[in-house]
Amino acid sequence: MQNGALSRSNSVQTILKALRKDIIFYRYQDGQQVREIELAQEYGVSRAAVRGALMILEKEGLIIANPNGTRNIACLSEKDLSEFHDLRAHLETVAVEQVAAGDKDMEGIFEVVNKIRMLDEGASQSDIQKLDSAFHGSIIRASGNKAVIGAWTNIEQVMCEIAWPDLPGAVNTNVEHFKKRHLDLFMTLMQGPEIAVAEYKAHLASSRDKALNNYGNFVRHTRQQAGR
Repeated sequence: MQNGALSRSNSVQTILKALRKDIIFYRYQDGQQVREIELAQEYGVSRAAVRGALMILEKEGLIIANPNGTRNIACLSEKDLSEFHDLRAHLETVAVEQVAAGDKDMEGIFEVVNKIRMLDEGASQSDIQKLDSAFHGSIIRASGNKAVIGAWTNIEQVMCEIAWPDLPGAVNTNVEHFKKRHLDLFMTLMQGPEIAVAEYKAHLASSRDKALNNYGNFVRHTRQQAGR
């Protein structure tokens, strides 16, 4: 039974990751009706796995459940994107303030920072993306704030996709710049809440502008191509 449960869990994660990305990158039409049996066939998983994935995507705002039991795709607009970034900034600012105030377990942050220090010039953009997400997520979790952690959990994977869109023309991140910026951010946590919050706000605003520009261009291009 344990092996079967693990297999089902893996199937849910498989379709969840793929379907999330496909919705965010407009491979489905906004408002398109979702049919479990079709998704199960398309992604090669069971209907139970599809159902589990859809429940999570509803929490993330990418699937809309209707009173009559049907579901529809909810693609992200530029406004939606902006609101995701605003929420992310609010959650992380609260976490940074609490961590920088002291008396928090920072072991998870130290672990990620050590991995960032070890990055070399051969690191891929995917490597950088994973460490960036891990770094910011480790701060939120170190805060110990259950409300912040719970809200972050619901948007974390969406933020991974929209903050680092793999799009034509997107500017790659220089490894050394990434290392320096994030190690500097880490050090501000030792300088008290006021300095730390100011530095993180500036960093998140810069990241937000870059991501919104990349994704906004992609959405406009996609809609033009589709005549929408």
